[in-house]
Amino acid sequence: MDRSNKIRWALFLVLVASTVLIEAVALFISYRDLIDGEKARLKDLVQSRARIIEAIALFDSQNSAQFPGGANQATLSQIKKAHENFKGFGLTGEFNLARKNKGQIEFLLEHRNGMILDGNSVTWVSNLAEPMRKALQGKSGVMRGIDYRGVEVLSAFEPVSVLGLGLVAKIDMDEIHAPLIRDGLISATGGFFVVLVGGIVFLRISEPYTRELKKTNQKLEAEVLERRVQEKLLQDSREQYRTLFRQVSKVIAGSSRNTGEEFFISLVRSLSASLGFSFVAISKIGVENPEIFSTLAVGNERQTLPNFSYEIKGTPCQDTIKNGDSFVSQNVADLYPQDTWLRKNNIEAYAGISLRDNAGTVMGVLFACHHTPV
Repeated sequence: MDRSNKIRWALFLVLVASTVLIEAVALFISYRDLIDGEKARLKDLVQSRARIIEAIALFDSQNSAQFPGGANQATLSQIKKAHENFKGFGLTGEFNLARKNKGQIEFLLEHRNGMILDGNSVTWVSNLAEPMRKALQGKSGVMRGIDYRGVEVLSAFEPVSVLGLGLVAKIDMDEIHAPLIRDGLISATGGFFVVLVGGIVFLRISEPYTRELKKTNQKLEAEVLERRVQEKLLQDSREQYRTLFRQVSKVIAGSSRNTGEEFFISLVRSLSASLGFSFVAISKIGVENPEIFSTLAVGNERQTLPNFSYEIKGTPCQDTIKNGDSFVSQNVADLYPQDTWLRKNNIEAYAGISLRDNAGTVMGVLFACHHTPV
């Protein structure tokens, strides 16, 4: 898989991860709000029931003393009767009324889904029925815990102080989770198809751009490679010219006093043929004016050209003297706009080396010019 396709798939995976994260955050918020809402509902429900039972108990204590079993039994009888006609809440919603009796939690009322269930008992020190245990201890609140059946429930508990009883309203956690799980599955399924369709559309739309980007990248890589090759060739050329010019300059420095014009003409024509330049010239520094240089010989492999004089300032020869050598593969006339001779003669490339005697004193410049880039 090439880099462009890796990027496309990476973006697609980012889209998937973002969708999953958004779904997870949304489910978390929904779950938190659902639990908070259920807690508030159960708490209001159990507190209102407890206050009603307390009011009935107070009334019965004053007016139902003759009831078989006493006023408390009269209250319990009315509560059970009322719950027989109460449908309840949810599938697992349940009201429990219990008392502590001889180390046992004795359930007096268990109402679930419209039915009155047989009373159960749980040992006080058991891990079960924790919400009822807290209610019988006089505590009020909401908690998640294990009920007398060993099932995890969300419970609101409240003491019924007049009768010394505890009241619990609870609902199974599975019932609370069920709609959230259902909605989560629906949302996840919908999100999956949205991401799938979006991913397919994204991949199809991005395909032409990816191909174009790939072509552009390949073109750039080819250009970079070609540029590196050209730079290597240019560097090799520079070294070749530099080495050759240095060797020739040493010959000139060692023999210039014993040679004449014919030697220099033969030299420049031979160098022009060897280097493939349009012409080669040897110039010497002026005796009266060191800023003026005059050629001793100018020529190419076919002919000898007329000598000329030129002012060194602003020319590539000035940099050659300064640096020891110089090489410009193209656009030399643009780089040295003061040197009008370059533009007049359509010179494109330049290579040169300073000529010095054994003491290091500048004697002149050996340079080659070409009409096309090299």
